[in-house]
Amino acid sequence: MKTRALKEWSSLCSHLLSGRIAGLFRKGGLVDGPHDMEGPLGEYWLHPTGFHEERNPVRSGWEIDPESVPWIRWVTEGKIPLPGWCQTTGCYHIHDLATALVLAQNSPWPDEVIQTRFRYRSPGIFFHTIRVFRPAMVPMVTEDPAWKGCKSFHELELPEAWPLLEPVLSDDAYKKEVLRVEGILNPLAFA
Repeated sequence: MKTRALKEWSSLCSHLLSGRIAGLFRKGGLVDGPHDMEGPLGEYWLHPTGFHEERNPVRSGWEIDPESVPWIRWVTEGKIPLPGWCQTTGCYHIHDLATALVLAQNSPWPDEVIQTRFRYRSPGIFFHTIRVFRPAMVPMVTEDPAWKGCKSFHELELPEAWPLLEPVLSDDAYKKEVLRVEGILNPLAFA
């Protein structure tokens, strides 16, 4: 079955899978086109990576203990775990850095990372609300050299459709998080 995966910091994948966050800031990598992050990202697997993460630590209090995340320990030479399946439910283009920084306060992203991504290529940053599901069994895929580098998505082949478990967040908890995000991005709509 042909599908795709989003490369993202391992710690961010851990927070998505724990339900602590339900969205991602995205701008696109060097290899991505200038419009690759516009609009919903669709459906995809999470491909945890350390790329960029070691140079950009997460906000204090958001660190992940690798021993507490089993799929991090499963990484072996040439094999990548895909610990979560995602559906993008909303895409917001944030044109105001102050708004992006307020939204980032309840997230692992340090202000410096948000500021750098906001200014990259052209001012602005995207925030995607994401519904995350845990697979019944975590797929392990063989790493392809074409996946390396600073790009967001890559195509991959899974042997069959993968069975999913319940969503990480309940319907009510996810709706509450989306309303929180929308309240920050459009506070007058909720006044």
